[in-house]
Formats: sequence, structure tokens, C-alpha cells
Amino acid sequence: EAAAKEANTRTITPRFGVILGDGGALEPIAKVYKWFLGGRLGSGTQGFPWIHIQDAVRAILLLLESESVEGPVNVVAPQIIDQKRFSDTLAREMRVPAPWVVPKFALQILMGEASILLWGGQKVIPRILQREKFSYTFPGIDKALKDIFNG
Repeated sequence: EAAAKEANTRTITPRFGVILGDGGALEPIAKVYKWFLGGRLGSGTQGFPWIHIQDAVRAILLLLESESVEGPVNVVAPQIIDQKRFSDTLAREMRVPAPWVVPKFALQILMGEASILLWGGQKVIPRILQREKFSYTFPGIDKALKDIFNG
């Protein structure tokens, strides 16, 4: 982002939540759930900023076309959820139990440095996308995961 600020042109620096789709960040998480080892991370209260892959692509196109947008943009769904809500919804859509509390070290083994996206957690609002009247196909986690697993 610092290098982008020095550019002599309009720049957009997207800040993505966890992009949910077939593969990507969801793949290693889904594997754990398939083995019936899924569950919330620690307390489960960590924010879980996310976006469906289709909405992420459409949001990027909107940002490129909108000449009024520049600088950092949160590319996340409008629904703010915590990690427990994500875990419960994922387990329901995969039709598996998820009673476990996943310790930090296990997540680090599975995902490496990317585990901070899930463990650290933030509650993020897509203010610029909302200002630009972006229309989400998947504004809620239930519909997004239903599409990915049963689409």
C-alpha cells in the first residue's frame, strides 16, 4: 500500500476477507470438517471477514470501472459474522458435526502463515462498496456456503 501511494496515478488497494469458493482458503478447512474434526477456533468470537468468490470478482470489476474510488477498499461481505457462526454454518452445509475447539497450533500446521486470517479475526465493514451501491449476490454466509457446497 505504501508503494501504491507513491504512484502517480489512481490506485486501489483491495483488502480482501477470506475468499470463499471451490478451493482456496476453504479447501483445507473443509478437509478438517470432512474428517469430523471441525469446530470453532478458541472462543469463536474472532471476527471472520469473508466474501464469496463471485462477489469478489464482481467487486474488483466495479472498483476498476468506478473512477471515484481510490485507496484502500475492504472487499468483504456486508454480513459481519464471528468465527463460531462461520464454523456452525459450514458444519451444517457439509452435514457434519463440529463440536471441537481447534487450538491455534493445529491451525498453524494446516495453514501456515495464512492461519492468522482465521485466528486473528477482524470485524470489517465494506464502506466503499456500500457507498458505490455494490449489489452482492451472496450477502449472507448461509447463502454463500449453500452455493459452494450444494450449488
